[in-house]
Amino acid sequence: MKKTIAPSTTRTRNGSQFGDEKDAELKQLLVALTAFKRGDFSVRLPEDWTGLAGKVADTFNDVIGANERMSRELERIVRIVGKEGRISQHISIGAVRQISSRIWRRP
Repeated sequence: MKKTIAPSTTRTRNGSQFGDEKDAELKQLLVALTAFKRGDFSVRLPEDWTGLAGKVADTFNDVIGANERMSRELERIVRIVGKEGRISQHISIGAVRQISSRIWRRP
């Protein structure tokens, strides 16, 4: 007998099921990740998400921001060192925040 999936869930290619309320967030995450993969550092996830989705969005946005800063800094170093020949310059990406281990601790 063939199993049927309830209309309020979606089965992904790997077999996971998500309810309709999660689909929109997952689709936005996929779109953002795809843009980031292609080098678009302007993409961000909504800041008003709450719960686990909100933590994922905040962390994703932080990672994108850090990569954007690093990309700008590398462009600066290429210009200064590579084109102007000023080899005494150093890369500075500023403060890097560590993700709190409290998020992943079990009670």
